Amino acid sequence: MIKIKKIIKNRMEGSALLLTIMILSSIFIVAAGSAYMSITSMAKTSKFVENMKANQVALSGSEKFIYEVNIIGSYSLESPCLGPNSPIFYFNLGSTDTDCKVYCDDSSGSNIYYSLGHFKNSRSLIKINVE
Repeated sequence: MIKIKKIIKNRMEGSALLLTIMILSSIFIVAAGSAYMSITSMAKTSKFVENMKANQVALSGSEKFIYEVNIIGSYSLESPCLGPNSPIFYFNLGSTDTDCKVYCDDSSGSNIYYSLGHFKNSRSLIKINVE
C-alpha cells in the first residue's frame, strides 16, 4: 500500500492506468470464480433432480406391480421368474427417456421382485415387498 502511494505521489506516468488494471483484474477474477461455482452447483442440482425422478419412477413401478398382483390379478406370485434379463412388466411414462421395468430374482430360492426406474441418464432400483 505504501509503494502505491509513493508511485501516485511521484506522478509516474501510467501509474493510474496500472492501478485501474489491477483493480479490474481482481474484480474479473472474483466474478469468474463466482460464475464457475454457480455453473457447477447448477449441474450438481440437475443430476440430483434426475436421480430423484428416477427414484420416483421406480416407486411408481413398484406400486403398479402391487396393483397388478393384488387388485387386477394379472400376475401370480407363484409364477416362475423369467430370468434376470426379462422384465415381468415394462411401461413407458410418457417420454422416450422415462420408463420402468419390474424384474423377478429367484436365485435365493424364493421370488424377490425389483423395480428399476429410468429417467434420462439416471437409474434407481427398489426392492418390492409383496405380501
